Amino acid sequence: DFLNSDTKVVNISAGIGETNKRVIGFITPLMKRLREKGRIITVAAGNKSTNVDEDSANDLLMHFVNKVMTQDINGVDPSFRIMDNIVAVAACDQNGQLASFSNYGRHKVHLAASGVRIQSCTKVPNLFGSMNGTSQAA
Repeated sequence: DFLNSDTKVVNISAGIGETNKRVIGFITPLMKRLREKGRIITVAAGNKSTNVDEDSANDLLMHFVNKVMTQDINGVDPSFRIMDNIVAVAACDQNGQLASFSNYGRHKVHLAASGVRIQSCTKVPNLFGSMNGTSQAA
């Protein structure tokens, strides 16, 4: 299991969309265990061209991460509330410019990485293709 491996960085880029308590119920203890193991977690900032410092409600994973990072989530163990191991990643293009679709934020998005025309796994039958997104960047 990867929690007991030498893995140092884990990506959780989930295009969750609308509120899904089952997914949050899975992600919360997973993120806590990863923090306890000293792992860095990268998360996709989201693909709605939104300043997540002002409005993260349209992207559930970033909304959840922002609430955890600002200690504003009910029912979460206080030792888990400050997630100093989360790195939120925006997408940039080949010129280093923020991608037009990428969420951003001076305080809640930590860095940008290539997220435009990235070779990625796709659904069968193609298996690989060029994709855009903050998940590709993260």
